[in-house]
Amino acid sequence: MSHIGRNDPCHCGSGKKYKKCCLATDQQKERDEYLLSKEYLPDDDLFEEVFGEYDKFDLNSLDFGALNESFEDDYPKISTEEEIKVNDWWERYKEMDDPEEIILHLKTFLEENTIETNINLGLEHEVIFELVAESQRRDSLDKAIDFLFYMRERYPDIYVKSAGYYDTDIIVWLCLKGRTAEISQYLNYFEEFPVRWIEKLFKAIDFLLAIGLDAPLVTFTKKIYKELWYSKDVMNGESIADIPFNELVAPFLSGSGSDDDIKSLTGKLAAMELDFHKEIYTTAYWQQIIEEYHRPFEVWDVKSLGKRELINRIFNNYMRYLIENKSLSIHVSHYYTNLLKEFYVLWFTQKRDKNNLFKITEKQINSIVAEMGSDFIHPKVVTIMSAINSLSMYAEYLEVCGNYTEEDKKNLIQVCSRIHKEFYDSFKPVDMEILAFERFPMY
Repeated sequence: MSHIGRNDPCHCGSGKKYKKCCLATDQQKERDEYLLSKEYLPDDDLFEEVFGEYDKFDLNSLDFGALNESFEDDYPKISTEEEIKVNDWWERYKEMDDPEEIILHLKTFLEENTIETNINLGLEHEVIFELVAESQRRDSLDKAIDFLFYMRERYPDIYVKSAGYYDTDIIVWLCLKGRTAEISQYLNYFEEFPVRWIEKLFKAIDFLLAIGLDAPLVTFTKKIYKELWYSKDVMNGESIADIPFNELVAPFLSGSGSDDDIKSLTGKLAAMELDFHKEIYTTAYWQQIIEEYHRPFEVWDVKSLGKRELINRIFNNYMRYLIENKSLSIHVSHYYTNLLKEFYVLWFTQKRDKNNLFKITEKQINSIVAEMGSDFIHPKVVTIMSAINSLSMYAEYLEVCGNYTEEDKKNLIQVCSRIHKEFYDSFKPVDMEILAFERFPMY
C-alpha cells in the first residue's frame, strides 16, 4: 500500500486528490507485483472458422439494451469529518492481515456509516480481492464468500462496482459446495453489464463448461450473444454465440442430414441474425459435417490426408465420441474439442510432423499446454486443467479408433495424470477454480 493519504494531493502533480487520480492505478500495480512475487508455474489460425465478416446486418436496427448502460464510477462528495473516518479506517486496515479481523472491521464501518461514506472506502480496488485471496491461502474461503453474499445483499451500490469478479468467485464456490441450482441467480450482473467484466464472463463460462455445468448458460447466453458479437469493445465476442449455435445444431447432428433437415437448420441459424460465413448456409457444408461426425470410430490414416482436412475430421468425430461415450452435452463436448484443436494449432506452429500426429510426449504437453494457459499475471488454470483432461480422453478415443494400443493409451493417460498432479498441487493454495479439478480424469 502507498503511504500517500487518500485525500492528499496526487503524486503525479495533477492537483487532484490521490483517490480521484492515481490511486486505482497504483493499487493495480501493487496487486500485479504481489502476484508476480508468488511462485506460479510457469494467431495465425491454421483451421477454417465458421464465423467471419460476410453477410452484414443493419446494426442500427439491433437493440443492444443493457450493453450500452453504465453506472457512475466517481465517489460521492462527503464532509471532511467523513473523510477523516475513511482515512482512519484505512490506517487501521493496513495493520491487519487476519481475514476474520478484516471482515469485522469492514462490517463495523459499513453498518455505522452512510452509503456515501461507505462508497468512499473504495473497496472495489483492493480490499475484497485481497480478503478472498488471503482466505484461500488460510483455507478459510467459506467466511470470505459469506462476506460476498453479505455485501451483495446489503450494499449493492458498492458490490456492483466489481460484481463480475465477486460473482465469479461465488459461482466457483457454489460449484465446489454442490449448490449448482443457485448459479443462475449470480449471472444477473453479467447480463446487465456484459461488456464491463467480459474477461471474467468468459472465464466463468469456461469454468462451467469445463466441469460439465452448461445448463445455466443456455438461457443466459441467448440473452447477450448478439450484443457481444457486434460489440466493438469486445475481442472474440463471437465466441459467446457457440452455446446458442450448438443448441440449434445438436438435434441436427443426431439426424440423417437430409436436405429438409439442412434447410430447417439454416433457417434457424439465419434467425440468430449473426454474420456467419456464407458457407454455413450451404448443403455441402452440413453434409460434410454429418459425414465426419458419424464416421465409424476406426483407424485414421494420417498419410492420406492433408493436416487441415485430417484434423478437422478428427475434431468432429472426437466430439461425437465425447457425446456418446462420455455422456457429455454438445456444449461441454465442443469446449473440450476446441481445446484439442488449440493444442494441435500450437503443435503445427512448432513445426511438428503430421505423420507423428498421435505421438504425444510429456515434454510436448508441458510446452504446449503451458502456452495455452499463459496469461499476463496468473496462468489460466481452467484452460490448463481442461486441456490435460481433453488429452486424456483423446487417448481413449484413439484406442477406440485403433490408432493406439491399450499400452499407448495407458502411457498417455499416465503422463497426463502426472502433469495434472503437478499443476494441481502448485495452484491449490492460491487458486479457487483449480479446486474443482481435484479428480482426474474428470470424465
